[in-house]
Amino acid sequence: MNKKHIADSILEGITIDDDLIIALYDSKELKRLARINHLGLVHFLYPMAKHYRFEHSLGVYELTRRSLLMLKPDVSKTTYRAVLAAGLLHDLGHGPFSHLFESVSVKDHEEYSIDIINDKTTDVYKAFEKIEPKAREEVVQILRGVHPLPWCNQLISSEVDMDRLDYLLRDATSTGASYGKIDWRWLIKNAQIHSKTNELVFKEKALSVIESLLLGRYHMNISVYWNPKNVANTMLYTFWFKRMIQLFKENKLKNVYTYLIPVLEERELTTEEFLILDDSIVQSAIRYSTQEDDKYLVRIAEMFLKQEMPRRIFGDKEVKEFIAKQDKKLENQTWTVVKLDPNFSSYQKEQKFPAKIITNDGEVFVATKYSTVINHTGEKKNMVKKLAVYI
Repeated sequence: MNKKHIADSILEGITIDDDLIIALYDSKELKRLARINHLGLVHFLYPMAKHYRFEHSLGVYELTRRSLLMLKPDVSKTTYRAVLAAGLLHDLGHGPFSHLFESVSVKDHEEYSIDIINDKTTDVYKAFEKIEPKAREEVVQILRGVHPLPWCNQLISSEVDMDRLDYLLRDATSTGASYGKIDWRWLIKNAQIHSKTNELVFKEKALSVIESLLLGRYHMNISVYWNPKNVANTMLYTFWFKRMIQLFKENKLKNVYTYLIPVLEERELTTEEFLILDDSIVQSAIRYSTQEDDKYLVRIAEMFLKQEMPRRIFGDKEVKEFIAKQDKKLENQTWTVVKLDPNFSSYQKEQKFPAKIITNDGEVFVATKYSTVINHTGEKKNMVKKLAVYI
């Protein structure tokens, strides 16, 4: 059996000691994620915020691996491998600039991930077929959140999972924010599988880390992901694609954007069409589009390339007046209105797999209800703001 040791500044090293995981690591589908910026266009606002889906996927795998070493689950080798593989492959379906692509895609990244895993032409599928065919079926179950063992689903996708844990650590480090710096070792050390329900639960002494993670995610949303300036910058991506789609429909594009045609046609992409796409394809197309005749498209493309922030208008009255003056035909192409909701409760939506605490006497509670810090559900309507963004 081969063994890989990968340096990682966040988790202080990643170890791959399973033949299946090594084969998946070497797949072209996973390596493609090294060309997909994890934080979309956050680097327009935080210049150092550039890390990629590839290293995040490795990080989720590593946190999953360390969790399994601590949990010592009584499962088959196939299931054990499937959980590891799910951690590594959970983001295969992200398009150019990660979540931003979903603003123009007819299908979400989770479904594209499963398509890639199930496509017989991919390296990923071939790796499973060669080494552990049945593990692929369990990986799909985990990614859909329907594996019969709840803890398998929870490790990869739940209120407190290895995905959120890794991206908060990486995002906080790359942006310079302090909100996502979480004691992940303590969290993993105090995790266990409930003997009766097969759920992932955490000892009561890990509650402070869970509180830190949920509050950290909330503050990262407010300060980074949904920062009004970042929201405005990300609209350039949507404006460009929406304008391109409109001009494509009208047959007004001079250049040929071969790889983007399926997107411009607004249809579901085949696996082959999807896997061609990465950040470099979109960036090149944006550069070429500066040569088009449409003044709006050229303006958007130039703003994107210069990282020039669109203009912004706040306030219900001001936004209402702004909308009244705009050309409706250009909505989402040169202007849009976004609702910003900074209430903590807006980030505490109903969870399929909520984080749970197990007390010393064996009682199990939902962490957000047990905590005196993160159980607040009150909302202030005056905190919800409308933001108009325009070029």
